[in-house]
Amino acid sequence: MDHNRRNIISSSNSSSRRHGVSPRYDSNNRVTKSSRGGSSTTANKIAANYVSSEEQARQFVADEDKFVLRQSKKKADIRVRENRAKPIDYLAFSLRYIDAERDVFDDQDGDDDIEVPEPAEVVQSLDLEGLRDLEADIKNYHVLETDSRNREYWEALRSLCKSQKAKLDPSRHDRRVVNSVEDDINRILAPKSYDQLCALEKQIKTKLRSDEDIDPRLSCHGP
Repeated sequence: MDHNRRNIISSSNSSSRRHGVSPRYDSNNRVTKSSRGGSSTTANKIAANYVSSEEQARQFVADEDKFVLRQSKKKADIRVRENRAKPIDYLAFSLRYIDAERDVFDDQDGDDDIEVPEPAEVVQSLDLEGLRDLEADIKNYHVLETDSRNREYWEALRSLCKSQKAKLDPSRHDRRVVNSVEDDINRILAPKSYDQLCALEKQIKTKLRSDEDIDPRLSCHGP
């Protein structure tokens, strides 16, 4: 065997031997990468847990609102029974006759004998300040209510409060009308030039002398 061939064989044998400090190969201890399917499953689990947490939070808030609403109605009942009711308490007490979610165990013997003013009478008996306070109380009940019929009850009372305020403060209503008319006038006149405004003024004076209706839309549209 020639010298070069002997060196090649010797080198091959030595490389096949494990070095004393190198790790021993063991097929049972192989580290493999996780498959994509496993990552997807983990992500789905995390997403499911996140959605579940959101649902739990929403349910917690809903339950808390329901508890607050029921306690508010209980306190209103107590104040009515003890003859120290506020206007909102009378309205909440009257709701019992249509409230499908009301617990019958909250009723007491003698509740039907209590003289409670009609909701319209409660609203009409208040001044402006009292109506503002009542509107705020109605809004609190309306926000907490989930039953559609109960919400309609509070919405109707809120509209009644607004109507009553307009009756007690007509000047405020008149100011809104004036502001609305002023806005319309500004919308019509703002785009017009000085010459157009002068022409419009002449038209209006002519109309006034002739007792005809004035229509600003008949003014000059030219440049």
